[in-house]
Order: sequence, then structure tokens, then C-alpha cells
Amino acid sequence: MSLPRPLPLGNSSFSRIKVAGQIYVDKTRLIFDLSSKKEKFLLTRPRRFGKSLLISTFESLFKFGLRDFRGLEADIGSWSLNARKEQRMPQRSWKKQFLN
Repeated sequence: MSLPRPLPLGNSSFSRIKVAGQIYVDKTRLIFDLSSKKEKFLLTRPRRFGKSLLISTFESLFKFGLRDFRGLEADIGSWSLNARKEQRMPQRSWKKQFLN
């Protein structure tokens, strides 16, 4: 019997969670859907409910492409490196949009 994967307690970095093999609830299809639209969204969540991890997931996508998404839902289907290049924004632009 194998031990269960550890919970990412206190860790809000998408890349570190993937590298450490910690439990991650796959919301990458939602990330793909949101990043494919040209609209602005207001994402509100209760306190301690994953806002930093969501922003970190977007950051990983736009900085490193599919590097950390292997085996997740956004890695299959219509998401491709060509689609990501079309969606690419300068780092300052997405940080301003997502963090303000």
C-alpha cells in the first residue's frame, strides 16, 4: 500500500505543488477557458480559498507554457503551444490585470 500524496498546506505556488507531487485539484480547464476569452473577469473567492494558487497557475501558464501542465486537463484537447502564443501577454500586463 502506498502513502497518500501530501496536501499543499501553506504552499500557494502551482509550480512547487507540481514538482513536489502534492495534491492539486485540476482546474486547468477553467484556466484555459478564461485565458481564451478577450473579456475581463472579476474573480472573487472567500478568504483562504485559493486566490493565490489561481494567480500562480496563470503565471505558470504565461511564463512557462505547458511545462507544469503535463498530465492535467489543459494539456489535452484544444490547448496547444500555438494557442498559448496567441494568448501571450507581457508579464506586466497580466500581473496588472490579475493582481489589481
